[in-house]
Amino acid sequence: MIGICIAAAQSPSIAGDIEANVATHVRFIEAAHAEGVELLPFPELSLCGYELPLLRDCLLTPDDARLAPLRNAAIATGMRIIAAAQAPSRRQRRPALHRRVQLPARRHGHGLPQAIPASG
Repeated sequence: MIGICIAAAQSPSIAGDIEANVATHVRFIEAAHAEGVELLPFPELSLCGYELPLLRDCLLTPDDARLAPLRNAAIATGMRIIAAAQAPSRRQRRPALHRRVQLPARRHGHGLPQAIPASG
C-alpha cells in the first residue's frame, strides 16, 4: 500500500507578529520533516494569531515576502505545507477569514516557488 505521512501542527501564535509566527512554522516544518512527514497543515489564522481587531494589519497575499521562509522550507524539505492567514477579499476591502495558501514544494517555469491559492 502506498501512503502519505500527514501530521497536524498545533503551533502557538503571537498576535500580530507575522515574522515570529513564520519562524515558529519553520521550526515545526523542520521537526515534522525529521519525522518523515510529507503534509503539514497549520491551524487557521496561525500566521497572525486570532486577535480579530488586528486582522486589517495582518493581511497577506500568496506572494508576500514575509512568506518566503515557508516557501523555502517547503522546497528544502519537499513537504506540502498548508498555512492560513487573512487575505484581502476579492470583492470588498475587508479581510477574508477563510482563505488559505498551500505552499507546495514545486517550481514553475522560471525556477521560483509557486504558491497555489486554495479555494474556500
